[in-house]
Amino acid sequence: MLVMAFGSWFGNWDDADDLLRSFLATPTMGLAACMSGVPHWFFHHTGLGETLRYSKLLSMNNSTLYQSQSDTFTRAIYIVLIGDPTLRIDQLAPPSGLNASAFSNGVALSWSASPDTLLGYHVYRANSANGPFSRLTGNPATGTSFFDSNLQPGTYTYMVRAVNLENHFSGSYSNLSQGVFTAITVSQPIVVTAQRTSNGVALSWNSQSEATYHVWATAKLNSGSWTDVSGTVVSSGTTTSWTDTNSNSNPQRFYRISCP
Repeated sequence: MLVMAFGSWFGNWDDADDLLRSFLATPTMGLAACMSGVPHWFFHHTGLGETLRYSKLLSMNNSTLYQSQSDTFTRAIYIVLIGDPTLRIDQLAPPSGLNASAFSNGVALSWSASPDTLLGYHVYRANSANGPFSRLTGNPATGTSFFDSNLQPGTYTYMVRAVNLENHFSGSYSNLSQGVFTAITVSQPIVVTAQRTSNGVALSWNSQSEATYHVWATAKLNSGSWTDVSGTVVSSGTTTSWTDTNSNSNPQRFYRISCP
């Protein structure tokens, strides 16, 4: 994963024949490379889940935090890490296929399991795809589903990450995979009221401005056959009304509202 080179020009990177850059061209190894020894690098943080970037910054800024047999050229300006600074020792495959379904009492999430051995999954929620995300699971969920209840109307982005306990000589830590994402809009349940008037039956329901609605009617609830009696109704505010002027010709009629 990481190649450390030391000796004369071996650690340089700005000439065409320098060895440091050549390691990145190897077919199976050499994802990152650095010049080592003068001054010393410190990579032991990767044993507890940190990235090469973390070790690079600490090594570059080290003056007195770590001391070894040689402190030559401490904080030397030529310290360089080339390659991928986000690399970590332990890689955990994420879940896939995250799906969300909205219900009147919350959002149901389901996903396909990670192929790796793990403790479970952590579920996160945010009001924007850009975050910040809040974790919803105190302990890892052991299944591949989760229900988020008591949500206010709005659009939410969910993220699910696999988690496992990694054990190394220096200790153990919770290793998280990359996240898988999905977004869903939660609407307020529609509550409709009906009142007979001289013109027919006046219906009224809570709505979202500029949203489109349809009024459906049937003579029997168990018939399974509903007719769109309104066509498209565009809301202009938080309450929308529509009157069924043909209701007088029907001794009994049931209504429901859909959006869209």
